[in-house]
Amino acid sequence: TAAKDIPEWRRRLQRLETSTAWSLFFAGAIVSNCILIGIQVEYTAANLMEDVPDLFFALSTLYAFVFLVELVIQILAYGERFFCSSSWAWNYLDVFIVTSSLVELCINLSFTAAEAAGSTSTSQLRVLRVVRVARLARVVRIIKLVKFLRALRTLIYSIICTMKSLFWALVLVVLIMYVFAILLTDTVTSHLLD
Repeated sequence: TAAKDIPEWRRRLQRLETSTAWSLFFAGAIVSNCILIGIQVEYTAANLMEDVPDLFFALSTLYAFVFLVELVIQILAYGERFFCSSSWAWNYLDVFIVTSSLVELCINLSFTAAEAAGSTSTSQLRVLRVVRVARLARVVRIIKLVKFLRALRTLIYSIICTMKSLFWALVLVVLIMYVFAILLTDTVTSHLLD
């Protein structure tokens, strides 16, 4: 009876949100957004004295809008269950990242307006630095790919489970290298002394 209580529009949104095409689209959006952030950071580092092109701001705005639409559809699809389901941690991560992206856009817009009016101050520059650091939060979104890609999730789980064995294998390799280093050093020293 619980399924009958869900309105049809909400069931359609849930089917859309759980579809493979939806997951692939947003996995691609996450990867391309991270690539854009990397290109923007590289451009800014290489051209310190130049203004960042408006294209970067326009694309950042587009990505913020796309991820906002994703978040709104998820909230509409699941209602209050969005915040207390089994994937609540991913959902709160989404809310945090989308909110930080929107705050970053608002601050950039206000900074651009103040700069156009000729009234930039040091406090506004400090806020802009904070915004640049907050941009890193958007890169955290790539962690969501683990949610979308079962093979990647399995690989990460396997790596985590083998960390203890890997540590002891590293200890063994270091010990072997140490023993052979001592033997080689002792042999070469003995040869040089003769």
